[in-house]
Amino acid sequence: MKRSTRWMIVIVYYTSQLLGMVAFTYNYDTGKLKTTFLSTFYSSMVSMLMFSSVTLIFRIQWKPRNANGPELHFKITALMCLIRIVAIIMTVLLNWSRRKEFIRTIKAFQHARDRLLKNSKMSEKVLKNFEKSIRTKFYWGLISNIIIFVNSYDILRGIFDIDSPIIITGLGTMATVLNLIMTHYFFALLNVNALLAVINEEVKQILNTSSVLFKLQRLKRIKPGAFVTACCKLSDKLDELAINQYNLQNIGVRVNRMYDLQGVCVVLTLYMNNISVIYMSYMVVQHEELSQEYGTITFMVIIPIALFFYYMDLHIFMVNMLNFGDYVEKTAYLLKNRQPWLPTLDERFEKSVSKLEILCY
Repeated sequence: MKRSTRWMIVIVYYTSQLLGMVAFTYNYDTGKLKTTFLSTFYSSMVSMLMFSSVTLIFRIQWKPRNANGPELHFKITALMCLIRIVAIIMTVLLNWSRRKEFIRTIKAFQHARDRLLKNSKMSEKVLKNFEKSIRTKFYWGLISNIIIFVNSYDILRGIFDIDSPIIITGLGTMATVLNLIMTHYFFALLNVNALLAVINEEVKQILNTSSVLFKLQRLKRIKPGAFVTACCKLSDKLDELAINQYNLQNIGVRVNRMYDLQGVCVVLTLYMNNISVIYMSYMVVQHEELSQEYGTITFMVIIPIALFFYYMDLHIFMVNMLNFGDYVEKTAYLLKNRQPWLPTLDERFEKSVSKLEILCY
């Protein structure tokens, strides 16, 4: 892994610790996880501070200060703020209630990774795609969070009827917490997908080798004993890959389950954001005074750029999430569409192929 890519992961990790999102420590050199008094104490203090945002729910203004402003747009924005506060509260509660589960899942992934890479090697193609995904998500996510933070100042001041720059800055920082949690989700699933890609490459290589053995057998260029031995070796590899595939599927399901509630909040926010964009676009076209009030540059330049980065970041996240199922289906596709073998092929190898194919459904 490139040093710059490694630093991106480290930056996300320490930012998460700074915001109290990680209640344990991780050593990138040894891979060990542990809970310490300092990390637990700091995370609990930040968590209590974030939990105090519950009081802000009662300060949410559901009507704009300007009577001539677009009221529906203001209410949608207020509802989005409410959902983000709820998501932050859930994140705080889940971080503590599921802390042991987080650690167990990471350790289970480390074990599965070490077991797979002990006999298999990650190709340059998979490694490049893995690093490219990390770098792409980091760049787009960073810019998207900065834009959200900068643009949220006036919005939060109006929604919560607060003029204190310190409180508004704190709220703006909290607005990025949900995005940071989704980055954790992205990285976790990306690691699982990378190992599933390794398994697919191994399966493809085994099937190609078995095809060569089949041709050699038909041409009688390989002795029966050597043929059976070669098939048994391939069968052993497939059995080992089946175990790794099963473990990685379980880890992927656990990761999806751990972040399901935050994912629901993201989907709700996205849905309302789409409604807000459509509504405001309609209002600007119908009422010229709105474009004059908010400024032409804001509607023509700033908002489109902000939405572009926001949706690109979301697109990268969604593609990675859907890839989990695609990689599993690809394994099944490789096995299902392999060259039809004659009855003379080794029986044990066929059973290993069927076992792995069943695990993919």
